[in-house]
Amino acid sequence: MATPLDISVLQQFNNVFPFLLILVLIYVVLDQMEWFKERRAIAAIISVLVALMALLSPIVIKSVSLMAPWFVLFIIFMVLMMLAFMATGIERNFIVDFVKQDKFGAALWTFAIITIIGVGSIVSVWTEETGGLEKLQGTNLTAQVESGNASAFQTVFHPKILGVVLVMLVGFFTIKYMTSIE
Repeated sequence: MATPLDISVLQQFNNVFPFLLILVLIYVVLDQMEWFKERRAIAAIISVLVALMALLSPIVIKSVSLMAPWFVLFIIFMVLMMLAFMATGIERNFIVDFVKQDKFGAALWTFAIITIIGVGSIVSVWTEETGGLEKLQGTNLTAQVESGNASAFQTVFHPKILGVVLVMLVGFFTIKYMTSIE
């Protein structure tokens, strides 16, 4: 029985949405380059070819399908944060200047979150498609870990890895602030 909440019809289009997303993103990136501003037809052809090549890889399609909802949630969160700040009396121009300003690194954190979403999606799909460590059962394994998402999360959130990330962040900000000219 068909209901308004039944979205199984959209399953027929599960390859179309990643195709369109890749097509639009590649075209936007190419359109921002100086050489392609005069040659938009070439940028469109390259975008279509890259999107068609992405259709041939189930790993790319599944990765983009897994990434897209997280990006939408991140964008909604950012918009709601901006609205919350604007509701407290902070002007829009101050928020834009804060994000653009290099001193606070808001763009760096945004890039880091986008990278984490992207890499996490790719690793999740890759371990699902290739089987992860299950293919190595006949060889000498040093540690028995669970396959799939659990092993990826165990690796990323291991205390030693988190410690290295913290030390690298401290080093990054130390170098950044020590070399800045005031």
